[in-house]
Amino acid sequence: IYNTGEIQNSQGSAFLLENGYLVTNAHVVGNSSEVYVQFAQDQVVSGEIIGVDRYTDLAVIKPNEKPGNLSGLSFAESATVGEPVFAVGAPSGLNQQLQQE
Repeated sequence: IYNTGEIQNSQGSAFLLENGYLVTNAHVVGNSSEVYVQFAQDQVVSGEIIGVDRYTDLAVIKPNEKPGNLSGLSFAESATVGEPVFAVGAPSGLNQQLQQE
């Protein structure tokens, strides 16, 4: 996700949901009116900011296009309160390719 804010440009990672929306951090979106999404295939599309919650540092973005070969994540039910979760991201704009061995 890239933003084009008036004060500061920033970038960060996001994950794609089944419905085609993206979830990222609110601090990545900042006070921007425009955002751009770069998918793993290097396709860059504009996106619409759907909502921002600064308290939880979450933002939802709707990309104006989605590559057809990507599938989104689905939410799972958890029966355990306080179950550990993990966050994965690419700080500082790292662009790493996965390699198969």
